[in-house]
Amino acid sequence: MHSKYSTGSPEFDRYLGGVRAGDSLLIFQTNARESQPLLRILLDHIRQEDLSLFYLNLTGSRDLLISGIRCRNMQPPGPTRNRRSGLQRWITCRLKELKPGEVFLFDDLADWKDALGGEEALVRVFSIVSLAVQKKKGFLITTALRSAFEKPTLASLKESSSICLDLSSHGGDLLLMPLNLRGRYFSGPA
Repeated sequence: MHSKYSTGSPEFDRYLGGVRAGDSLLIFQTNARESQPLLRILLDHIRQEDLSLFYLNLTGSRDLLISGIRCRNMQPPGPTRNRRSGLQRWITCRLKELKPGEVFLFDDLADWKDALGGEEALVRVFSIVSLAVQKKKGFLITTALRSAFEKPTLASLKESSSICLDLSSHGGDLLLMPLNLRGRYFSGPA
């Protein structure tokens, strides 16, 4: 069965057991720039396949990456950004606008953590977003700056995602370690 969703690399898709409708991809990173090459590959695939992108844009950190993609770029209005409960309601209302099969892009979760008022609120919102994307058979893509969160929060975020990857770079190479591949069989080297 062919899926319209992909990491942009057939080899990596096979390694992950495929990217399926309803998946949520969370990438833990050590710095904000580390995931840019991987996000560029993911978003290039979305551009090539002409998939619709729904971007909840708090900081604009992904603006350059979404160029040329059919995109609904949603930014909270100024007064909402400054009220934590208002921002949570705004996100919930935007989720009602998510179309079936749409790709959902979030700015880094560290940015949302501060805006939402802490780690507990962020975990709750991320869980709601993941479930909404799953129900709409879409595909969620986001990152989380590892150093911005306590370990229990990272564990909760990992459990709310269907694919969670730990990203690091070494000598110019990107190293990806799967932390969560929900519903997939992962066989290591023989």
